[in-house]
Parts: sequence; structure tokens; C-alpha cells
Amino acid sequence: MNSQEANSGPAAPTPAWAELTEAVARFYRGRKVVLLGRDVPQYRLRVKALEAMGSQAPFILGNGIGHGDIPAGVAGWATAELGTVSFTDTARATDRLLADPPAHVRQALDAYDPDRTAIVLAESNVTHDVMDGRQVADGRPPAWAALEDKITLERIWDELGVDRLPSEVVPATSKALRAAHERLDLGQGTVWYRDMNGGVQVTFEQACWVRNEEEFAAATAAVAQECRQVKVTPFLAGTPCGINGFVLADGVVVLRPFEELVLQGPEPSRLVYAGCSTYFDPAPVVRDRMRDLARRVGALMHRETGFRGAFSIGGVQTANGFVPLDLLPRGNTAHRVMSTATPGLPWGLLQGAVAGGHDLGIPAHEVERVLLTAVEGQRGAAVALHSATPCTSPGRARWLTADGDRLRLSRKNEHSDACLVQDPLDTGSIVIMIAGPGLLDGDRRLAGRAANGFALSEELWGTRLGSLTEMPGTRA
Repeated sequence: MNSQEANSGPAAPTPAWAELTEAVARFYRGRKVVLLGRDVPQYRLRVKALEAMGSQAPFILGNGIGHGDIPAGVAGWATAELGTVSFTDTARATDRLLADPPAHVRQALDAYDPDRTAIVLAESNVTHDVMDGRQVADGRPPAWAALEDKITLERIWDELGVDRLPSEVVPATSKALRAAHERLDLGQGTVWYRDMNGGVQVTFEQACWVRNEEEFAAATAAVAQECRQVKVTPFLAGTPCGINGFVLADGVVVLRPFEELVLQGPEPSRLVYAGCSTYFDPAPVVRDRMRDLARRVGALMHRETGFRGAFSIGGVQTANGFVPLDLLPRGNTAHRVMSTATPGLPWGLLQGAVAGGHDLGIPAHEVERVLLTAVEGQRGAAVALHSATPCTSPGRARWLTADGDRLRLSRKNEHSDACLVQDPLDTGSIVIMIAGPGLLDGDRRLAGRAANGFALSEELWGTRLGSLTEMPGTRA
């Protein structure tokens, strides 16, 4: 077949989200855009999406130069060299960068955008919405960022009449923490949440699970370094999960539940966040209650603060239903996973437009219908951890097969259920597990398989991720 014949076939069908894509494009068309926060080569797809939406050539302000080629079609690039590893450190460093850019960054941005009309996309849980006179479209004014404060969150649950865990907010002292721990421990320990005194938080990286004296000592030392107050709650056995959506000017878009891949880590009291999965399917009655809660919370945030944009509610599915624990007034990993269901419409650009004040011109209920249909039709997962071990062979991979409760290396010509990949980073490497639906257990949960996969990475490549195990009680 020659190229002319190949191009003469039927045109690709117009996606159901084409109208929504055009609505988002109107926010970016003809405008300069600054992309901030990832390594420079990681913006290849985002640059292509902006080009398709008609923006001017963007400028990349990368976390580092990373590995790979500079994306084609950019007006220029620079690096801030944040040098961070954890989600929390990256978010806090990005926040500082927005508030006070170093001289070389200011000079690079002024050369690209001398009149300071460019849109900045930070793609992080920052607390600023301006960078050196430029709008951070997906940033957050203080009132929006404050909604994430774990210390004051119970006020929202109580106002909406939501059943929640008992909790106490106490000073970050050993005496106060021990008393609260002893009062609230129901037999499986307590979970401690930090205040925002040290900066923005990433819940599972900053939470402490305390069950014994060793964990109490480690958690007390950790929170005393940066906190004035700590919220203490009982540990609740179940499946870590959540529900997400978007708040628009005229209503709330609610999507579907997802599993949070939270593992027990090798360090005392520390939890490890390894990603999320949208394969997760709670019982219909639980799903409906989660979606109803998300709709009410989104409406409350908009009513009280004018909030717009992505949000999610995290919690635990127990034998008695879903219990909310956390509110994120921003995008999260689940939004990024679900975004793959709408090719040509990255949800990071949708978030920038909506949070940046753009009126889509499409009713919220119609946006919900389009996005929910797409994400129900295409499930997925993001499973990854940072390793301090360098990767000497970029993109090296091994295929894995599920064998009972465990994973093993696939044999020649054998069906594979997952792929384990290691790629280099400036600060070590990233270990990724690409998981297919055949990897799911009978409850469509993925956390246990993720722990198995990371254990195999230790055997194969010496990733030093340590002993990682599924959280107890996830079969509730």
C-alpha cells in the first residue's frame, strides 16, 4: 500500500470530548505559556497538546535537564534545578520558586514574556497564583490552599453531617501526642497528620502510622521538626481509596472511585504512596455515596471560597462503607490517570483553564457526562516509586506474570500481566510497574501486586526500595 492509499481511508471519528477540547483551547489560543515543574524532556506531549490548541510556542522552566531530547516546538527553556525527590519536597520547592524566582529565572522569563502576560502552569499543590507578575492559572489563592489543611478539615465533614473518625488536634509534643494516642488507639494504632506550618503537604508522605514505641519515637521526632499541631485519629483498616472531580462555575463534575496504592514502608511509622488505580470498583451503594459526598463537598468549597478546578476526597473503604479522611483542592494522580481516557484533552490543561477563571460555555452536567463516560470506558493505573539507585541501562524492562498471590518473571512465550521498567533520574531512578487488568485480584485491587512488583525490582536491579507490604485490612 502506498502512502496516498494509506491516507485515503475513512477519517477518524470525532471524539465525544471534541467540544470540550475546543472550549479548553479557547483559553490557550494565541497566548504564551510557561510550563513549570517537571524535567525538561518530560514536556513533549504537553507541548504538542498546546500546539494543537493554538497557543504560542511555550517556554519550559524545568526541574532539571533530565534525560532525553528537548521537546520540539518550544520557544526556549531554562532549569530551576530544584533537586527534589519526594512529592512534598517538590511541591514546597515549586511554591518557593513561584514566590521568589532566582535572578536567572526572572531573566529567562522576561526575555520570553517581557509584558508578563503569559500563563504559568505549575502542576503542583502550590499556595500561590502569581509568579513575578504572571498568572499561575492552576495555582491556588490562600483561601483555596487552606481547604487542604488537615487540622481544620473536620469542620467541613461536620457541616455536611458526614460520619467521620474521632480525632484530636494536639501540640506537637511527646506528652500531648502520647495522651492522644492512648485515648484514640482502637487496637491497630493511630495515624498522625501534620499541620501546614512547614509548608504544603502530600498526605501519604507526611502521615505517620504509630503502633509501638519505635514508631512513636520516630513519628514524634518527625513532626516536632516542623509542626506546631498534629491531628491524631485511630487507624482504620480497609482499602485506601478516593473520589475526584472538578468544580465549574455552574456546578460540580463528579467522576469515579479509585484505589490509592498506599504501602507499609521499611521505615518506622512511614507510609509509602505508590500511585493509584481506576480499576477499583466498590459496591454500587458505596460508589453512589462517595459520588454524592464529592458533589456536596465541591459545592461547599465553591460557595465558601469561589473555588474552581480539580479536587478529590481520600479515605478508606471499610466493611461498613467509605470513611473520608482527606480533602485535596487540586488535581492528583487519579486525574492524571483518567486523563489518558481523553486523547487530545490533557486534564492538566483543563485544570489550568477552569482554575484560571475560564468559562467553558458547557454546562457542568454535560462535562460530567462526557468525562465520566470516557473514564468508565478506559481504566488504568499509575504505579511508580523513586529509587536512590542509579539506572545504568535506560528503559530496561522485564515482563511479569501473576502466579497465585505473587508475581514472577514471565517465561519464554508465556502470557504476561505486567511490565517492570526502570529509567534514570538526576536523583537516582524511577521504577515503574505497567499493570494490565489481568493483574487485579478478585476485588479489583492492585496494592498487593504493586508491592510484589517493587520487591522484584530489588532482586533484579538492587533498587533499595526496602520491604514494602500491602496495608492490613484491605480485604474488608
